[in-house]
Amino acid sequence: VRQMRASFNVLGPLLARTGEARVSLPGGCTIGARPVDLHLMALKALGAEIELDEGYVEARAPDGLKGAETTLADPDAPLAALAAVEDPEAQFATAFEALKAILAECGAELSDIVEITTYHVDIARHMETFMRVKDRYLKEPWPAWTAIGVSELIVPGGLMEIRVVAVARG
Repeated sequence: VRQMRASFNVLGPLLARTGEARVSLPGGCTIGARPVDLHLMALKALGAEIELDEGYVEARAPDGLKGAETTLADPDAPLAALAAVEDPEAQFATAFEALKAILAECGAELSDIVEITTYHVDIARHMETFMRVKDRYLKEPWPAWTAIGVSELIVPGGLMEIRVVAVARG
């Protein structure tokens, strides 16, 4: 894809549907170049192989993308039908595994986290399970942590979102 103004936005869907995609890097207008590293890191965390080649992103996922902890009951359903795995412990562990993979792509580790904010649906009901999972991933010295109760998240059935600040060593 190179003639479409927002071609980069179709990279993930094309890759998921066909197993490969080649799209041009964004930019070339009055806004200028745009950072896409987080997008590419997320695709790598899902199992994509990414190469940059002369202004294009070439992506392959011959075995498909592995975002298995969230599912669509019907593969032809719209993205709005995305639903989280029902098991709270699995949801929390998946969040920390994804976070670990993203940090690794940035040259950081879970031990480099200095601040963590978590947003919880039904915070009182799931906090004990969350703490157990969190303590498997985060060790002393503990990062500063804020837990916030919310009424709902964007993914139906989602129980927690996480935001961190980490120091990349380098």
